[in-house]
Amino acid sequence: MQTLTDISPLSLLTLNEEFVRAGTQEASSFQTLGTLLLAERYWAFQMVSITFGLGALMFYYMLYQSKLIPRFISIWGLLGAAVVLANTMLDTFGLSLGSLGVLMLLNELFLGVWLIVKGLNSSAIVSGSANKI
Repeated sequence: MQTLTDISPLSLLTLNEEFVRAGTQEASSFQTLGTLLLAERYWAFQMVSITFGLGALMFYYMLYQSKLIPRFISIWGLLGAAVVLANTMLDTFGLSLGSLGVLMLLNELFLGVWLIVKGLNSSAIVSGSANKI
């Protein structure tokens, strides 16, 4: 799906070249096709956002349950994922609040730095494996 959103602008370049070759007689059909390609990219991006939001909810819920990272990072991620999903729904109805995505962006950056510097909570790993025996 992400590939589709990346390739769509390139297909508009091809459409533009064909428009120049065809002349003005077929301009309306090229306009319609261009609008269709832009709409396709928009809806593909919406699907990617929904998939990302749902995946992030599951990921941070698992991190919250396992206690592999501090709880505040997991809760921050859960809130960020919920905001991403809410923003996607709002955008579908024409109310775009793209700046809300900063919450998730900051969480992902913070989580990455945390994992590089501190790593996972090793006591949660040991206690988790002891519970399975």
